[in-house]
Amino acid sequence: MKARNLDDQFARGAELIQRLTEERLGLLRNAHQSGLARAQLEDWEDLGKAEQSVRQEYAERYLFELLQNANDAIKDWVELHPGGERQADRRVRLVLTRSSLLVANTGEPFRENNVRSICRLGKTTKSASKRVGHKGIGFKSVLGITETPEIYSDCYAFGFSRSECEKAIRKIVGKEGTVDFPLPIHRFPFQRRLRWVPTDERAVIESLFADGYVTVIRLPLSVSWETVAERMRRNLTPKVLLFLNAIEQIEVCYPSGEDIAYWRQTQKTKDSGSYTSYQVSLWSDADGEARLDSHWLILEPDQVEIEDRSLISQFGESWQEVERVGFSIAFPLELTGQTLQADGQSQPFYVYFPTEEDSGFQFLINADYYIGTSRKHIPNEPFNRWLSEQVAFYLADRGVKELVYWFPDDPAVVDILAPVRDTHGEFDEHFRRRCLEWLKAASFVPLGKRRFAVPERVRLTPEGADASSFHYQYLRKVTSEPLPKQLSATRRIVPRHRCP
Repeated sequence: MKARNLDDQFARGAELIQRLTEERLGLLRNAHQSGLARAQLEDWEDLGKAEQSVRQEYAERYLFELLQNANDAIKDWVELHPGGERQADRRVRLVLTRSSLLVANTGEPFRENNVRSICRLGKTTKSASKRVGHKGIGFKSVLGITETPEIYSDCYAFGFSRSECEKAIRKIVGKEGTVDFPLPIHRFPFQRRLRWVPTDERAVIESLFADGYVTVIRLPLSVSWETVAERMRRNLTPKVLLFLNAIEQIEVCYPSGEDIAYWRQTQKTKDSGSYTSYQVSLWSDADGEARLDSHWLILEPDQVEIEDRSLISQFGESWQEVERVGFSIAFPLELTGQTLQADGQSQPFYVYFPTEEDSGFQFLINADYYIGTSRKHIPNEPFNRWLSEQVAFYLADRGVKELVYWFPDDPAVVDILAPVRDTHGEFDEHFRRRCLEWLKAASFVPLGKRRFAVPERVRLTPEGADASSFHYQYLRKVTSEPLPKQLSATRRIVPRHRCP
């Protein structure tokens, strides 16, 4: 579809964009007439500082946040249009030019509530399960690489700009309108036209829409494209698809003409008793030849209800609507998918994307931990400790059940469950201790012929397993908090072994 036709489509949403900005400017206009313009500008200064804080805290996370938003949009499309013709079209494409970064997805396009939401700091239209961790402000992370982000989706084409904000303010308050403080630019959307975009980028955007993408985010760069390219190469790997279960493929295009594709293939395993797991293979193609990057056994995600609301009372408004939180675990497999890969490499905790907290274990833990705005660290909060308890039980019950079912006589089961290094922080240490306490009560040490025992009943290390790690982690006495007799009345699973 050509720019003129697309602009005709976008014109249908112009009235909402104009109304949103006019609502904000109307406040200043009324305040100016009452001699209170300075007070209104001070309010905007406070909002601008909050937006600036988000920009600083999210400075290195913008790629993850953009992918999270795309994943949510695709998930929304799947849920809202069951059986629709685009059910299998779950793509994201990132195109880096020498002047902009374009991010497109095939999910649910922007609706009026999405437009209104993105113009509010800390507000989101996302469901409870999607708002954990990012709290509706992830898009503001793009301010780390652009001053003028733009969105083209459905009937809406709008952007944000400090210079346009300042011009509108001066038009109302005249010379008094000196703006030497941060402005909340996301409060002021301005209409955009595709024909205003430089010719080469306009052609790319037109091709994206022609290829089935429904939302394109354009980020004119305020930093060098080389800086963005370096971060893309470092952060965009096949593993980012592991817990973004709505996206099937990510395509990345660089100014040099290099195109890279990452995709996932999911194979549901047979039901192994009460629960299920599935295998995911992650692929890449950087030179016209597909390459298998990694293979994983992923436990079907579980959820628990937050019965003690005091655990999240201090986390802010958007968390108060969260009723349940989820978690999952991914075990690394050899590329054949036939055996576990216990290579001694410790993995970070994930909150859909990797944090900077190291678990000390060789498997990946993905959970709805509270991580604040920076999304880098997991604080040692009571809520996070409570959620770790749920994850530890889930590992010792469902995780052990799946591992011994699929790898009944493999000593790597013992190795994959043992920590590979000591922890450094209070949160990490709490998680490790709870996992080991639950695992000590679980039957996973292979005795042969599909028989298993709890670690303390095994005198000899299983042949092929790491003897020193086995004895150190499972047979020594560890002083810790007692295990709860009942984790939660809402749990759907019952432990097969409980500690006395």
